[in-house]
Amino acid sequence: MPLSVKIPSQAKKRKSDQSYSSEEDSSISAKSRKLKIYTIEEKIDIIDYAKIIGNRAAGREFNVAESSIREWRKNEEKLRKSAEATTNRTRFEVINAEKIDDLDMHLANFINNEKEIDWYKIRSKAQEIWSNICRLHPELSVDDIKINMGWISRFMSRNDMKIPKIAPPIIATANSINGHNGSITMVRKESPLDLAISTLPSTSSLWHPPLLSNGHSPPCSSSPSPTLSASSRRKCAVPKRAVDATLVINRPAAAAFL
Repeated sequence: MPLSVKIPSQAKKRKSDQSYSSEEDSSISAKSRKLKIYTIEEKIDIIDYAKIIGNRAAGREFNVAESSIREWRKNEEKLRKSAEATTNRTRFEVINAEKIDDLDMHLANFINNEKEIDWYKIRSKAQEIWSNICRLHPELSVDDIKINMGWISRFMSRNDMKIPKIAPPIIATANSINGHNGSITMVRKESPLDLAISTLPSTSSLWHPPLLSNGHSPPCSSSPSPTLSASSRRKCAVPKRAVDATLVINRPAAAAFL
């Protein structure tokens, strides 16, 4: 005869709460797994910047996985064809070449007149110049061009003969203040061991035992041989403290003054 088991109401409530929390967690994880969809123009911007600064640094700048950038660079030719973009200009920049040339000219003049310049300062100035151009031409919009690091890299490429070479941000940030070129000079410092060795007296000034008539040294030297016995080493031991030896030598002289 089958037995009927009654589930307490508290257990049912706990079970329903657990199922509800699991459904809520799954919905949250699904939202977090949702990836951003990049347009072709954005991919081209990231590719152009990665060519200069590297895939990993470009990924940190645009918050993109390095593997995605590698995949886009493999399909770069297809992406440019679909966007009708050249190596140095997007489709919009090709159509509005006159306006872009005006932007490039003003930006190049700004760079050549600045003593301390970096990519971030160039980007801010380019956005300012483009806003002024859009105010003069109402048919244009500020959003027509996304002036980011990818755009700056294309600007550098098409104006490389008009402006000086400027290091990318990952190099320039460490040296933009002091103006160095990124090279590191290694200076060797003397260690305490080197200083101690350099202050030791030369071997010629050290005391040597007198030679015997046959030209050989006496059997007991200042550095006992490891083949000697323990008692022989004790007999041949030299005082380790120079102060004791000095006191022994000066005792007769001290007695003369008593």
